Amino acid sequence: MVDIVLIITSIVFAILVVFGAIYFLVYFQHPDDKWVAWLPKLIVILGVSISCYNIFLLPLDVANQGGQYVARGGIPMSIINLVFFITTVVMASVLVPFIMFYYEGVDDSDNETDSTTNGGQLLYAFTWILPTLVVIGIIIFLLWWFLGYVEIPFAELSSTLVPTTTVDLSSCVNNGCTIARSTERFQVSILVGIVAFATVVGWLLMSVFAGVGLIAFPFDLLMEFKHRPKPIKADVYQHRKKIIGEQAALLMEAAKEMEEEKKTLAKVARSTFNKKARLLRKREDAFKRDVLLLESHYRALEESYKSPGVHILWDLFKALVGFVGIFISGFWILHIGLFMVPPIVGGIPITPFLSAFFVSVSDIPFLGVALYALFTFWLQLCVIKGTTKMGMRILFITIHPMKIGETMMSSLVFNVGLILFSSLAVAQFSTMAFQDYARYTSSQTIFVQMIRNLKELQYLYSVLIFVILGMAFLTLIYLLYRPYKKQQASGQMIKIKY
Repeated sequence: MVDIVLIITSIVFAILVVFGAIYFLVYFQHPDDKWVAWLPKLIVILGVSISCYNIFLLPLDVANQGGQYVARGGIPMSIINLVFFITTVVMASVLVPFIMFYYEGVDDSDNETDSTTNGGQLLYAFTWILPTLVVIGIIIFLLWWFLGYVEIPFAELSSTLVPTTTVDLSSCVNNGCTIARSTERFQVSILVGIVAFATVVGWLLMSVFAGVGLIAFPFDLLMEFKHRPKPIKADVYQHRKKIIGEQAALLMEAAKEMEEEKKTLAKVARSTFNKKARLLRKREDAFKRDVLLLESHYRALEESYKSPGVHILWDLFKALVGFVGIFISGFWILHIGLFMVPPIVGGIPITPFLSAFFVSVSDIPFLGVALYALFTFWLQLCVIKGTTKMGMRILFITIHPMKIGETMMSSLVFNVGLILFSSLAVAQFSTMAFQDYARYTSSQTIFVQMIRNLKELQYLYSVLIFVILGMAFLTLIYLLYRPYKKQQASGQMIKIKY
């Protein structure tokens, strides 16, 4: 029988998530994109909404299952899970790359409103997306064909008829039962295979960036509060503004030099071009990083002189989130170490910890879901924070920063792609981490019993759990060794290497 209250609650929540996604778009988008680029905006809204649904499917699944082997809520969660997961894969691997290719195909001519501009962008996007999809499709098919198998161990009991009123394994053995242990091997469906290999991509992102973000996110929030823009005198303002102007002039000169190098590379041999082009791309990434830093310095300088203390409530909120985030990150690391690591090394979980806590509060409708959302969305935010943190330092990662009210649509779409992939990994990781909470759910069947046990991939998941802890430890050491620099918040000079 279908639980009408659960259905209504799910619909209301789904609508609220869409409104939240719209607010996310409006909050971050650049003013230049306000009344244009409607298709990318739709992708952003859908992407953010679906990533939230992926994470919230587990508590819906738990409520639908009601802690029983047979679902009491009447909602077909297996079908719903697969629909959302496949939609996530399509958006992250097809629609997001298509929009990114579309932006890369922008005509640099002076007449950007020419009718051929959009046609050229579409042609460029299709030229790149079609072979990309063919390659991805072939890779997924081969991976599914060779690795898409699950091996399930089982024991088969056989004996002569014995008069008994109960079935007890020990009494059966004492009366001549034989036990034959074996392993059943079967191939998962292609849909589950697609979700599995897309989830692996999300795990590769999450394991590195979540480990960084678990430490860096609360730390940076607290340091941003500590080194928030403070009142300065006019002479200090003029001095720092002059330094920033000199830095901006150097960046402009560097930009002109790189533009000239691009024109020169078009005339050289292909072998020479490839080598010099790689070096030029590295310089361009470093240039983007320095431009972002200089912009942040200038904004902080202007706020320090013209409107110090205006955003004090926002600064206090960041300090509060950073303080609470220390405990959330700490609980996550403890839970991974106490519950998830021991089985990997051949032991048993020391304690269910957070999983037992969520079970104890699951009967409280709002509180149970709210606490689950707090931990899972914090993990998702840590992935995004880790991407930004490392992208500012590793030059082969394209920098697409998220800045309030100043984020271009191309950067928003790029980050939504990361959010989509990582949401699958966060959903699977949460299901694995909170196994008591997720007992008997279809999420556990898909993520734990099927995907986690795929041939060879099960070892990858075990390694990546250690990667999360390792990156968290390395980030902690790095932040202790190189503490937050005041000049990053006070608008002082940065170094430019050109």
